[in-house]
Amino acid sequence: MMIVMALVGGVLVAVTKSSVVAGLGVVMVLGGLIGATFSLAASRITSRSRDDTAMLSPEVLQAIRDKAARDAAALAGRSLR
Repeated sequence: MMIVMALVGGVLVAVTKSSVVAGLGVVMVLGGLIGATFSLAASRITSRSRDDTAMLSPEVLQAIRDKAARDAAALAGRSLR
């Protein structure tokens, strides 16, 4: 839809002799291209995002952090000897 708006704006700029209509066409082109860019980015983000059921719970994440901290402390304790 945004691409169509950009194309219509480009046609307006190309065929008009009025500066007001040309300005409106430029705004339509810029708005259409920016909107199309955001639309493509949103669809890519949506296609790459994980489902909420596939994500780890906060409790599991905290357990992973705690284990990493214990392992780091044990490794630091060994390197001091």
